[in-house]
Amino acid sequence: MRRISLLSILFLSLTPSLFAADTCEANFKTSGDPRNGAFYSTSVTIPGIDNRSAIGQLEKIALDQKFQVGSEDYSGTVGTLIIIQKETIRHEGFPITITADKATGVISISTRLNRGQTAKPENIRMGMCSMLNQVKAGSEGEAIAAEARAKSHTDEVVDIKATDLGDKLRKDLPVTRGGNSESVMNTVSAKYVGRTYRIDGQVRTNNDPDTLVYGGSPRENFDVFFITKLEASDLGKAIFGDPYKRQVTVVCEVPASQKDYYHQLRSGDFATMTGKVKTLTADGMEIRMTLTDCMPATPPAK
Repeated sequence: MRRISLLSILFLSLTPSLFAADTCEANFKTSGDPRNGAFYSTSVTIPGIDNRSAIGQLEKIALDQKFQVGSEDYSGTVGTLIIIQKETIRHEGFPITITADKATGVISISTRLNRGQTAKPENIRMGMCSMLNQVKAGSEGEAIAAEARAKSHTDEVVDIKATDLGDKLRKDLPVTRGGNSESVMNTVSAKYVGRTYRIDGQVRTNNDPDTLVYGGSPRENFDVFFITKLEASDLGKAIFGDPYKRQVTVVCEVPASQKDYYHQLRSGDFATMTGKVKTLTADGMEIRMTLTDCMPATPPAK
């Protein structure tokens, strides 16, 4: 089995800061068979911390340490940030998950190494705690968070043409012999899942009476498919794209509350929709991205 030492990478490039880390170190846990990629996690509690402030501060820490910043998402009192350990010639990249709960003040960080990667738990613990111990409550922390978002843009809606999105996904997930590895899929997914996109382009739909119900019950959402490759004006070619590249399917799940808008769409119409990326998969010659809660949007200014 190929084994890659992470002793000089990952969190080890971080300079430990305030090591009042008893709580963080005490909360550190590791589990799983290291041969399959061990799981590491820990947490700290900062009373009164705002989840958006905590997430923003950790974005800055990640950017300063040359991590790639992925998605930022909020649900209830919990904020979630995905950062990505970049791939190098020495190791494959992988995502790292950070959460901050405004209700409890708990900030946690976790990651699972790729199969074949190893690290000493004490080194991972030191790196994780050095990150968490830099988070500050109050106005100082909020200023740091605002500075980070000005660089990362994780809280912004991404404007993109459907065809450009298709090209980006083909570049990130090229056709490879044997398919894309789990580590590649995890890393690429972390770049997109949770982000909000405003997509503009031509669409196709299954807008007919048979699609209005599912299993005898009214549908909860309707699927709009963005055309991700345009060739001349031939709609068939536009849908199927370049046969020598992966077909990219971008599916926008439109909620039932927008059924009137959905029923007005015809295959080949232009549309602009805003939605959050729910899943990204690659299987054989197809890449499939699904966005949820897609709503009609104003086309971006030209």
